[in-house]
Amino acid sequence: MSGRRIGSLAALAIAMLSCSPVASGGQPSQTSPSASSSSPVPTPSVTNLLTVWPHVPVRTWSSSTWGEIALSPDGSYALGVARAADPPHLPVGAAIIDRTSGVVTVVRAFSNRDLQVVSIVGDNDWIAWVEASQMPDLQDWILYSYDRRSGQIRTLAAAPKPNVATPFVMISMADGVIVWSAVEAPDGIFHVYAINADGSNLRVIAHDARGPQIVWPWVVYDVKPSGPGAPSTLVRHNLETGAIEPIAGPTNVSYFAYDGEGLAWVSGDGTEAFLQSPLDSRAVQIASGSHLQFMCMNRRLVGWGQDQGTMVYDRKLRVVVQLSNLLGFNPVMSDQALDWLYQPNPSASNPFEGTVWRDVNVSDLPT
Repeated sequence: MSGRRIGSLAALAIAMLSCSPVASGGQPSQTSPSASSSSPVPTPSVTNLLTVWPHVPVRTWSSSTWGEIALSPDGSYALGVARAADPPHLPVGAAIIDRTSGVVTVVRAFSNRDLQVVSIVGDNDWIAWVEASQMPDLQDWILYSYDRRSGQIRTLAAAPKPNVATPFVMISMADGVIVWSAVEAPDGIFHVYAINADGSNLRVIAHDARGPQIVWPWVVYDVKPSGPGAPSTLVRHNLETGAIEPIAGPTNVSYFAYDGEGLAWVSGDGTEAFLQSPLDSRAVQIASGSHLQFMCMNRRLVGWGQDQGTMVYDRKLRVVVQLSNLLGFNPVMSDQALDWLYQPNPSASNPFEGTVWRDVNVSDLPT
């Protein structure tokens, strides 16, 4: 998605919380053993964008009035937070931005200045997002949807009363179905929920599980251990048939991403990234380093953030491209688009001041 600004610490927090994917960004998983199924091939080299994609058009946008979180699947618009034009650029509300014109449209203005957009997704018909003011425990989170045809805003779900701490209320959407995981009781147990964007058919699709990502009709989520020390399992759940299939391979996961055909993940210690595509193939290590996090992917790219900056793995060219050197940020990705926050001044005393958003279309990448 194409955003325009993150200069304040509050906005930095939004960017670090968000990855979609799939709309975003990746979901945290609770697994812990090692990825013994990875194949022993050399880790791809890291290079810069101009070397790998020398003729790809790269657009640059001001980031002073926009904080980006997600992208529409077709890349026509980005989703995130609109910010006031005047300093200190306080957040205005959940919004979208046209990636061609740069026009920002506020979907819903915040009712108080403490609110933040925790997660947001969108497609041709719907936009859905989670707002909260109590960070990082999200004890007052609310899930909304916006009908792009009628303009109607609906409240779909909210934190239970009395409030319960439930971090990582990240949503994923496909075919008008939204999925997420949350804690609904003091026992701290996560459940995976699904609801239609029009507010119908709210249901629990998994108990003691978290981090769902949907590519219709499959939802991938993390099944927590059944006992102390037991490894967790990533499974995919078919919402049309009810079938549940364990995913063999990823047994050491801190973040993962799913594109409907394959899976990418970061190891539990945050030092390695793997790609397993298709799901019945062996995993291949695509990166190593420190503090790898916030995995996202599409059929061409796998993205993440790490201590060295924002990275993507080009699945066709088999090379890692460093997009930015900003610590703690991840690329924003959808089926047809890639955006990232960038510091154009290599000598900046504060690397987060004066940043811009850069974006490319996946269709423009070299074949």
